[in-house]
Amino acid sequence: MEGLTFMFMGFEVTPVVVDSLNRIFLLAFTLGGAVVLAYGYGMTRDIKHTLISAAYIFAAFGCVLAGDFFSLLVFWELMMVTSLVLIVYDGRARSFEAGFRYLLLHVISGVSLLLAVIIQYVATGDMQLAVPVAGALPFFMVAAGVKGAMIPLHVWVVDAYSSSMPASAVVMSAFTTKVGVYSVARILTGNMAIAYMGGAMAIFGVTMALAQTNLRRLLSFHIVSQVGYMMAGVALGSAAGMDGGTLHLFNNVMYKTLLFMVAGSVWFRVKSENAKKLGGLARSMPITFACGLVGALSISGMPPFNGFVSKSMLDAAAGAYPVLQVMLFAAGIGTVMSFTKFIYYTFLHEPAEDHSVREAPASLWVPMVFLAAVCIGTGVSYAGLASLLPTSTVVTVYEAGKILKCILVVVGGAGLFFLIRSLIDAFGRWAAIEPERFISTAVDGVVALSRSIMERGREEEVQVMVVVFALIGAIILFW
Repeated sequence: MEGLTFMFMGFEVTPVVVDSLNRIFLLAFTLGGAVVLAYGYGMTRDIKHTLISAAYIFAAFGCVLAGDFFSLLVFWELMMVTSLVLIVYDGRARSFEAGFRYLLLHVISGVSLLLAVIIQYVATGDMQLAVPVAGALPFFMVAAGVKGAMIPLHVWVVDAYSSSMPASAVVMSAFTTKVGVYSVARILTGNMAIAYMGGAMAIFGVTMALAQTNLRRLLSFHIVSQVGYMMAGVALGSAAGMDGGTLHLFNNVMYKTLLFMVAGSVWFRVKSENAKKLGGLARSMPITFACGLVGALSISGMPPFNGFVSKSMLDAAAGAYPVLQVMLFAAGIGTVMSFTKFIYYTFLHEPAEDHSVREAPASLWVPMVFLAAVCIGTGVSYAGLASLLPTSTVVTVYEAGKILKCILVVVGGAGLFFLIRSLIDAFGRWAAIEPERFISTAVDGVVALSRSIMERGREEEVQVMVVVFALIGAIILFW
């Protein structure tokens, strides 16, 4: 372990530590950070947005490099502030509403982390990162649960990433939830409750993703699902689980960022994110289509793309826990189905209206092509990455049985999508009621009602108002 330590206000502070755990995180953030900054500037041509994005990425690096709880808390909060600015940057009412709800949950995360750190320090007299004491454990879990999008604290992901400007969503998709995974890997590993929560996240995310027609909402629900895979791996506490989970994080930063870039490029040209109103873009945007196909095959675990490697490692790591293994397998089929939907409706389906568009500009497709090449290169040759994993596990994944299993999942999942496409569309019409719109309308109504009640000053009406506010608060938190 290599670190920088000094005294600050009587505390021994270690803001920079590089060790076997965070090396792969640092590589993922370095590659992902450089590419999203280039893509974001290429889309916005706005240096202020790029600088704020850079500050947000810097805070993410700070969280991963932190060697003590004080440093972690500082960068944890800095990350919240900078990401909030990215969400509301375009100034639209929808973005501000999403930003408010994001702030609400992430303040809870920050306060929980602060309480956990205080309890930990009082109990141990030490600020260095360590396994939490019993009293601090629930607060650490809440803090990591919000950041890592654990159910039911996941709602900010879909809300914020689909309501902010596309360039902001591309930047944020690679970092916030990954810091949540890192906090679990660093101080909460060996927790089977979190491992099974990861399995539940994986299934829930793909189920809700299947219902979406908005491209960024589909991808956002898949963040929940993919983080579930990572949580399941790192929370197992085994060497295989830790290596599989952290490698899946690296791979996810590559292909999920690529997929958000594809959606952003489609929006840049067509000014629509509704998959049902798209279609036929493979002809007019062939580079974007090819990159989207690479991203879809990678996230689906198709050999020889990088997702195949980490999913095979996670499958082996979960072998001692049959229920968890089945959960991840089911999520894998759902992943294939939802990205079959993504590719089919966006690029291959007969378009509902004519889209006479050109390919995305080079400032957008060059970063996409780079990430697509990384997805292929790290899938074909993964031994170099293995040396950066926490226990440097080198697992042979290119075996006939594993390859056949993953191919069958991909082919079977794609076939199942087309077989039950009408049922999926029916489910999508039900799920099209976006909770954030309902919440905004409800809050406006409650504010008007409360103003009227307060003016009359009747005690029983005030009590009713308090109950209504409590119900609205519960909806905001858990929908």
